[in-house]
Amino acid sequence: MGSTGGLSKAMIAVHQDDLGKAGALKSAFPDKGLKFNFNPEAVRVTKTLKPKENKQAGGDAPALQFTGGHSAMIEFGEILFDGFDKRENVHLKYVSLLEKLITVDSDLHRPPLVFFSWGSGWGETKGQIHTGIYFCTGLDVNYTLFLPNGVPVRCTCKLTLQEAPK
Repeated sequence: MGSTGGLSKAMIAVHQDDLGKAGALKSAFPDKGLKFNFNPEAVRVTKTLKPKENKQAGGDAPALQFTGGHSAMIEFGEILFDGFDKRENVHLKYVSLLEKLITVDSDLHRPPLVFFSWGSGWGETKGQIHTGIYFCTGLDVNYTLFLPNGVPVRCTCKLTLQEAPK
C-alpha cells in the first residue's frame, strides 16, 4: 500500500483472519478497511518491559529479572472526520465503524483483530514500522460541528490499539 508521490491515507482494517469469521462485522466493515478522512496529527507507539525486582542484601538497587514484556500500544492523536461539504453524518459513515472494532463480536467472543497501515512507512512489510495485529481498546469521539437538524458532520477521534498476543 505504498504511494508514488501522492498523499497516502492512513487506514485501519479488520485482520483477514477475522473478517470472514465475524458475522455482523463482515456485512458492515469495508473489505479494504476504513481510510481516514485526514491523516492523524500524531501516532504514539509504546512498548514497555516491567522487570521483577529481587531484593539484594546490602545493595542499593534490586536485581532485575526479566520474565516478559507488556503489549505494545498505538495511540492516535486527533483523527479528523469531516462530512460538512457533502452534509454526511460522520457518526454513520466513520464512527459507527470504529465502534464495531471496540465491541465484542458474538461469533468471535472478543473484539476483532485489526491492523493499521499508512503508505510505505507503516504496516506489515519489511522496512516499515511494524504495527502488528491489535485489538482496539479505546475510542474517544468529540463531535464538533452539526447541521441545523443536529446531524454531526465533523468530529475528532482518539483511537487506542493494544497488541494482540502472538
